[in-house]
Amino acid sequence: MPLLLIEENEYKAQERYNDLSRLFADADLEIFSLDGNLATQTAVSSPEELVSRIQALNLLLEKRPGIVIATPQGLQYPLSQPEAFAQNRRQFQVGDEIPLDQLAKWLLQAGYRRESLVAKPGEFAMRGDIVDVYPLDQDNPIRMEFFGDEVDTIKTFDLSSQKSTDDLEKSTCRLRLTTFFKLKTWKKPQLPLLRR
Repeated sequence: MPLLLIEENEYKAQERYNDLSRLFADADLEIFSLDGNLATQTAVSSPEELVSRIQALNLLLEKRPGIVIATPQGLQYPLSQPEAFAQNRRQFQVGDEIPLDQLAKWLLQAGYRRESLVAKPGEFAMRGDIVDVYPLDQDNPIRMEFFGDEVDTIKTFDLSSQKSTDDLEKSTCRLRLTTFFKLKTWKKPQLPLLRR
């Protein structure tokens, strides 16, 4: 079960995070970073802060041993129900049949930005039958190679060299939209899937 540690402001929360990360290098340690002004937070939230929040929520949701550091402002941030947060991700696995145009549409609706090359979390790129996606809550981006509409391979890859590294059977992409966590009327993007 994770421990929730509350610090009085963002500066002290970051300071505590730095101290604990030196003491517990191998521990699950996350920070739920949030500016004191909620209106400003929604407008200028960086991808890194969004990734940090999602990783903190994943730790709490999965009830893994670890520590989440937050502030009183973080506790006031409106979130969806845990069940809704858990459901709003899309798993891809080798053998799935997904039309590439529908995949691009789903990624855009899910809040990912289309780029020529993936450089940071929340981006995707498409080149022919290759789709690169950098999921928000993963350390490395993934590369899906298609044969027609079928996912032929899924691999992680290195950002600097763009070379594939590890083979995967499946991978998960979480929605990037921060507004989902606040709007109960938001409709989850649907992606058609045909299994073999």
